[in-house]
Amino acid sequence: MKKKHLWLIRHAKSRQDGSTDQLRRLSYRGYEQCIEMGAWLAGVDHPPSHFLCSSSERTTTTAHILNAYLGGVVFRSDAMYTFSLSTLLEAFYEEILVNSVEEISSLAIVGHNYAISDLLAYLSGFRGSKSLSTLGLAELEFTGNWRDLGRGSCSLLQRSKPKVKADERDSAW
Repeated sequence: MKKKHLWLIRHAKSRQDGSTDQLRRLSYRGYEQCIEMGAWLAGVDHPPSHFLCSSSERTTTTAHILNAYLGGVVFRSDAMYTFSLSTLLEAFYEEILVNSVEEISSLAIVGHNYAISDLLAYLSGFRGSKSLSTLGLAELEFTGNWRDLGRGSCSLLQRSKPKVKADERDSAW
């Protein structure tokens, strides 16, 4: 059976502008993070060809910008808008059935904390691992079907985060 790669990605830095949580947009820093990490992903061995993201503005924008560097496909899901590990897992399993992604060898989930960081700990078996920063990502590898993902089923290959720092432009953006 062929090895598969799962990328877990927390959305980029968002604005705190009084919008509802679902409609919060990326900050200037968030766009800079996406540009940096999109270019980085384009140079890795197994970049994601498909992105599953929540329906929030910030996760959808993050997925589309990253995907612009890779030329893949973005699937947006209302069910993936969650901060709960169990809800995110349930939504993921539903999305892989609906979107027929079983043949895909490298897939990304763009989500929210704490669900995305909890999913990293759950799949890799590393309890108490550090939370992913905004636009932090982790690459996991496993052999099997997407539906077979479970506790400790993946090997953590790498973690990365953007180097872009906050500055006064975020508050003015």
